[in-house]
Amino acid sequence: MAGLKVERRGQGAPLVLVHGWGMNAAVWGAVLAPLARRRELHLVELPGHGGSRAVPVPTGADGWVEALLEAVPAGADWLGWSLGGELALAAKRARPEAVGRVVAVAASPRFVRGPGWPHAVEPPVLEAFAEGLAADPEATLGRFFALQARGLAGGRALARRLAEQARSPAPAAEGLRAGLGLLAGLDLRDALATMRPAPAFILGGRDTLVPAAVAGDIAGRCRACRVCPIEDAGHLPFVSHPEAFMARLEECLDDR
Repeated sequence: MAGLKVERRGQGAPLVLVHGWGMNAAVWGAVLAPLARRRELHLVELPGHGGSRAVPVPTGADGWVEALLEAVPAGADWLGWSLGGELALAAKRARPEAVGRVVAVAASPRFVRGPGWPHAVEPPVLEAFAEGLAADPEATLGRFFALQARGLAGGRALARRLAEQARSPAPAAEGLRAGLGLLAGLDLRDALATMRPAPAFILGGRDTLVPAAVAGDIAGRCRACRVCPIEDAGHLPFVSHPEAFMARLEECLDDR
């Protein structure tokens, strides 16, 4: 099977960057320069997304994780946003020796709400996105990007920019469907406490998809997990608040 597209830049200890659903590595643009000054970056694009659009899409989370692990250096730290954060945690669970520190941005171990997990997306929201994909994929992505930017200064412009980035090239329908399935089904809560080093989470205080209140739920599962909020940020803290994000990230990566 063809490998995932990975762009490498910078020098230093390796850091894998994994984007979220519907996007590609361009989403990291605001923080690439400062990151590359201290790290060797491996910008990987998920199956069916961006430069990996033509890569066959695995049928389940294990396949996505294996594709990622095959594409990046063993032992690297991972920085994952949204779905990318969940996949980074899944990779750490699957192959703990192959993944260093995980920093999950605007992500939690479970994306959807359920018993004992109140601070998450309602399942019908994802179901509506799945129905929308079948009817109008581009409009559905537009609604998703609008949710990410909701409540932020310049939110409409940010949503338009995300939509433009996502179209270069546009994600494949199969990748979008499978990615939604991962968001609906992944549950990594029980694995948190066994991860060494413990993962860290950077959350946006105004995030409407991964509420900052999930910090307490994470702490209840893993006392060693570090949670760093950025109060005025939403679902894209590295875009809206790049300087604050870099400060939090340095704290998370240096806390061994």
